Order: sequence, then structure tokens, then C-alpha cells
Amino acid sequence: MAFRLINQVEYCDSQSEPRWGFVENGGDSTFVLSPLDGSWEWDENYRNGTLNVLVPADSDGSGDRLWMIGLRDASGNVQSDTTWLDTI
Repeated sequence: MAFRLINQVEYCDSQSEPRWGFVENGGDSTFVLSPLDGSWEWDENYRNGTLNVLVPADSDGSGDRLWMIGLRDASGNVQSDTTWLDTI
């Protein structure tokens, strides 16, 4: 499963290491994706990125919602709000 962060207004710092986690949002209430199963990759332009998440074979995570904080632009400004993304 992959979550895409696209078309940021500013170029992000290539050393920016966002943090993320998941909360249940209407799917299987007994399963929530683990943030430890995710890996973040910036695209070449550092305006887009992908969070790849390994999903266990017996689950799909379709009701989980991703939160992300700590994005930093090339000027050193750190995101102060939480970004929320839903699975599609």
C-alpha cells in the first residue's frame, strides 16, 4: 500500500524525516497499520514523496487513516499542522 504526498507548495528539505502513524477510520477495528512497517521516499524534486507500507497478508488496512507531521521545507520551516490522508 502506498500513500502519495504530491505538489507541495515549496520544495522540501531532502533531510526532512517526517513522522507518521495510523488510526482506525471505519474499517477493521481489530487491526491498525503499524508505522514501523512504513518507509518514506522523496521524489527527485523533493516536492512529492511516497510512504510505502508493508501490509500483512491477512489484512488490507482499507479503513486506516494516515497522519504525518514534521515535514520541513528547504528554508528550514517545519510543518506545524498534522497532515491527514485516507486510504483509497
